[in-house]
Amino acid sequence: MRIRTLALNDVRGIGHLELTDLPPSGVIVIHGDNEAGKSTILDALDVVLNAKHTSKKSEVKALEPVGRDASPDITLSATVGPYDFTIRKRFGRARLSELHIVAPKNEQFTGREADDALARILDEHVDKELRSSLFVRQGMLDPAVSAAGIPSVTRALNGATETGSQEPEDTELLSRVHAEFERFFTNSGKKKASYAALETRVEGARTAAADARRRASELDAFVAEVGRCDNEIHAAEAELPGAEEDVAQREADAAVAREVGEKIEAARRERDRAGIDAQRAEDDFAARTAANERLAALRFEVLELEKEASGAQVRAVEEQDKLRALTESRDRARSAETEAREVAKRARQDVERARGARRKTELQHIVARADKATDELSAFLEQQPERRVTDADVRHAESAAAEEELQRRLRDASSARLDVSSDNDSEIAVDGEPRPLRGTTTVELHDGTSLQLGKFSVVYRAAPTGTDTEAPLREARMALNDSLEPFGCQNVDELRALRDAHAELSALIEAARRRRDEIADGHDVEVLRAELARLTTELGECEQIDEAAAVKTADEAEAELERATAALHEAEAALRPFAAGERSTEYTIISARLEAKKSELQAAERELEASAARVSTMALAQAKAAAAKAFDAAAARVAELEAELAQSNPDTAERLLEGARNRAQSLRERRSAAHLRSVELKGRIEAAIGAAETADRADAAVEAAEAELVRANRRAEAVKLLWDTLVSHRDASRRRYAEPFAQALNRYAAVVFGPGVEFTLGEDLTIAARTLGGVTIPLDQLSGGAKEQIGLLARFAIADLAGQGNGGAAPVPVVVDDVLGASDGDRLELMNALFDQVGKSAQVIVLTCYPQRFDRVAVARRVSVHELKS
Repeated sequence: MRIRTLALNDVRGIGHLELTDLPPSGVIVIHGDNEAGKSTILDALDVVLNAKHTSKKSEVKALEPVGRDASPDITLSATVGPYDFTIRKRFGRARLSELHIVAPKNEQFTGREADDALARILDEHVDKELRSSLFVRQGMLDPAVSAAGIPSVTRALNGATETGSQEPEDTELLSRVHAEFERFFTNSGKKKASYAALETRVEGARTAAADARRRASELDAFVAEVGRCDNEIHAAEAELPGAEEDVAQREADAAVAREVGEKIEAARRERDRAGIDAQRAEDDFAARTAANERLAALRFEVLELEKEASGAQVRAVEEQDKLRALTESRDRARSAETEAREVAKRARQDVERARGARRKTELQHIVARADKATDELSAFLEQQPERRVTDADVRHAESAAAEEELQRRLRDASSARLDVSSDNDSEIAVDGEPRPLRGTTTVELHDGTSLQLGKFSVVYRAAPTGTDTEAPLREARMALNDSLEPFGCQNVDELRALRDAHAELSALIEAARRRRDEIADGHDVEVLRAELARLTTELGECEQIDEAAAVKTADEAEAELERATAALHEAEAALRPFAAGERSTEYTIISARLEAKKSELQAAERELEASAARVSTMALAQAKAAAAKAFDAAAARVAELEAELAQSNPDTAERLLEGARNRAQSLRERRSAAHLRSVELKGRIEAAIGAAETADRADAAVEAAEAELVRANRRAEAVKLLWDTLVSHRDASRRRYAEPFAQALNRYAAVVFGPGVEFTLGEDLTIAARTLGGVTIPLDQLSGGAKEQIGLLARFAIADLAGQGNGGAAPVPVVVDDVLGASDGDRLELMNALFDQVGKSAQVIVLTCYPQRFDRVAVARRVSVHELKS
């Protein structure tokens, strides 16, 4: 397919647009701003090829102009296979369709016949699936385009394989078989719910029939069970009186056993109270005994502490005497150390004052020299001009002077001359400048030159067609004046002299600055001046101190300080073991313990006296014996009652009573349950009348459901076999021609990704993954730019193969809207090379907002939407 011309009238926002004389091959770039109408061109091309002129689909209505009562009108001239034709379609109220075929023979069609004839031509050579793949709208460049199933591509690929069918896939047959297949199965081969429901229906019918038969057979069992229930009722009623008499006897036995149990519980409580009283009496007597023993122990401890305190007191007095003597020795050493420290401090201050006086003298000399150098530098800086003349300024003025001289000579060489003669010495004025006139004087004439001859004034005017030679001279003089005026010079020589003077002054300034820096020796003069002021303030009018003598005196004072400090440390070390007062502390602790123990003894004595006054020790012993006797008597009574209880065994009596009650209750419940079951069964018997007829109807429903399932199974198995066979042959055919498609794809991909690139293809020839440098990456994990580039590669390969599917090389056009926006600089350059390669044999139409993306392409034609509209 080749597009020759495309004309749009009243299409969306385009009043008129005409794209003519398109080359049969090459890259055609149509560019324009956003909303200029680029996408409208692609939409119009799609509609004129695919939509009938009577269509009211949304894509057709979207082409109607907004705010104008007009009908979209589209005309296309193209070559498809052997056909050269022009199709014109107008949509809307004034719709029409006109098809004019000029080759292979001249034919004209209108209306529906024109639509149908165009559809036949396109389906034969450029099928709809191919057009959909190669006409790519903005933002719809899917990299996973499926090449399989496009009849044009299939014909080419089948032709590229020397075996197998030479016909394309019968997609219509596959579609019809797949539609029938989908009635029974999902795409994964599982049964659909509607088909599986037939089996469920059969199972349900079979279950219902089995239930009906079971209910019919249960009727006889219900009648027999009613007889068994009546027999059970009579048996229970016969046993129930004897069971009730047994319950009464067991209740009397249990009452006797419970009475014995109550007596023994009372006896046990009395025994427990007697035990508590006996334990309390024993505890009281033990406490009195312990109090007597504790009082004796406290008296012994007080005697021992009094002996220990006497010895500790002697040791504490000795320690205090030693501590007093060592403290006096330490105080004398500390006074000597303090005096030595003051002497050393005064000696160090004398050394610092001597050194400060020496530093002050040095700084006075440095600051005086630096001030003198600074004054010299300031004097030179005051002479420095505001703007210094540089070599560049001189070169610029020299160039302007040379240009002025050149223009003056050119003017003089080309200007007219006037010879003025006089017999007497006189004077003339040329442009206001007086000149002596002796004999003959030559005056160069320029447009506007004025001469004053006595009383006469003459102005020369050049002819209008003459060349103004004065203007370049004026400009050259102005340029020379501009280069001299900022420095106040009249000529270049003055400017040179001024430059030399400025250079000499700069050298003097630099030399003065170096001298000042050398005097400061890398220091800031102001910092040195501040140091001098500080030293002057600190030293004042102090007398001159010999620095060497001061240092010697300071060293001797430091040595004396070290000796005094050592003596102090020795005295402190001798005092340190006695400073803590360990012996005094020991005596204090023992004295405190003795006083505490005496207080404790006195408290124990008072407490025992008070306790004995309340109850004597003898009375406590008698109470202990009486309580023990009472406890023994209570324990004997408990033992007597426990022997009596063992004979009556109340637990067994209670269990026997419970068993008798359970038997009587069981008989009553059995009689009641048999009665209720009998009533229920009689109701079921009455409700089950007609169960046999229901079972017969359920069997008939099973037969009908099974017959419908058999019919569906036969149809499903047949369509599954047919579908599997067709898909198997289709997949085998695709596997045969996958290699030619991969070769075509890799041939283009090598330009962009390098010669080692490979692609993994799916069964429908969609690109699933890219392998580059031995690394395989799934398509969905590639970058946006790589996906866009692969999408273009796939379409170029499809266009290439489709053009070979009609028995010859006739590539089809590729139309893309706004691509390569996600490609970096290097990839963009490679994609340009690819577009260039494809354009050598195919027609590639690019719609873009950025024509710069295709600057490296040898574009066959580049045109803006604005030009097409005009």
